[in-house]
Amino acid sequence: MLSVWRAAMLPLAILVATTAHARQPAAEDPQAPPSNEPASEPAEAENSIIVTGKVAPPSRDEVYQQALDVSRVDPNRLYEEALARITAPICPAVDGLKPELAEEIVERIRANAARLNLRLGGSRCSTNILVTFVDNGQELLNDLAESHPKMFNLVEESEQSELLAAEAPVRVWNVVETKFRNGAPISYWRGKPQRPAVRGSTDLFLPTRNDINFALVVFDREAVVGMSVTQLADYATMRGLSHTRPATGDEPMATILALFEDEAGGGPDELTPFDIGYLRSVYFWRPDRPVPGVGRLQGVRGRERKVREELSEH
Repeated sequence: MLSVWRAAMLPLAILVATTAHARQPAAEDPQAPPSNEPASEPAEAENSIIVTGKVAPPSRDEVYQQALDVSRVDPNRLYEEALARITAPICPAVDGLKPELAEEIVERIRANAARLNLRLGGSRCSTNILVTFVDNGQELLNDLAESHPKMFNLVEESEQSELLAAEAPVRVWNVVETKFRNGAPISYWRGKPQRPAVRGSTDLFLPTRNDINFALVVFDREAVVGMSVTQLADYATMRGLSHTRPATGDEPMATILALFEDEAGGGPDELTPFDIGYLRSVYFWRPDRPVPGVGRLQGVRGRERKVREELSEH
């Protein structure tokens, strides 16, 4: 299983890029997301009265629950699993856009990773976050599922349904591999990793970790019309660097994960303090720490507050 997994990484990236180009007419430029210029505010009536007030910030428990909700982790295995993350140097690539726009997205993702103090790949690094823009994301993911069934079947059924949904503005396939804590591969049986038992253990660390070997973010072109390069790059950052699900838009704190939930396109302009706080919580500790270890997700609230303080200083 491991050899199939590793051998499929490069062909998967090549297949995605080739398929995306094949569905794009050679003489036609893909539609570029326009810049997100702020709309002009209507003039206030002379006799209008504006009432302002302070809204109490979400509690620590509310933020923790939001972080848990967007995480793809079984609530019954919080002490037995580690949050998935990329352990290799970050190496993004973009396909299906004009070169100058693609480069903007790549540079933004790299800047986000640098902000989190993550290692960056060099000029010839192996892509591990591939962002592509296509006309029909469902068709592309169907092709990939048929081409790499052993890899696709490792994805939970609920996540498979999201990837193959008839109507979805964006599809994200995180190829997650469970490894021993030192990075050594573990054995698989009938397509499932054979994790060492951890129940009853008093060790502060897990014997395994979950590595995101490759992240594929597929945007449907029609769905991103009117969105900025920054919004799309930051959404890809959040989904590529962590194994998360889309938000509903009803969360107590704003998140880029809800970008496609607002039909008017009024989602966050960039990564929010919650998003940065969440990613810092995922990457701050060792990858073999369980979810509640040292308050991993419970620390998102404090890190979110620190991000706000950093922003207010600039």
